[in-house]
Amino acid sequence: EFDQFMTCFEDLSNELLCEVFDYLDGHGGLYKAFSNLNSRFEELDYQY
Repeated sequence: EFDQFMTCFEDLSNELLCEVFDYLDGHGGLYKAFSNLNSRFEELDYQY
């Protein structure tokens, strides 16, 4: 039996999210679009 697992965006570690946002940094402030999503992303925005 094959079990499918779905990873939610919020399941990713802070370090991995920062790497993703570093990679996508040239896409017109994509990171800033997430900054007010919740307190975790606000904290990442502060650290970034």
